[in-house]
Amino acid sequence: MQNKIDKTTYLVEVHFSATSTQSVEDKLKRVILHDLEHRKQGRPRKSDEK
Repeated sequence: MQNKIDKTTYLVEVHFSATSTQSVEDKLKRVILHDLEHRKQGRPRKSDEK
């Protein structure tokens, strides 16, 4: 997937384990809830830290 924000184009690739027991929906829900919780606490995500 490609997404352009301002002058930067982001290329996103996704990989899921073939042996995973979680559904894609469960994974996404977990990621979204984790992100929301960290933003409420004012902490940056590890991917945002430089």
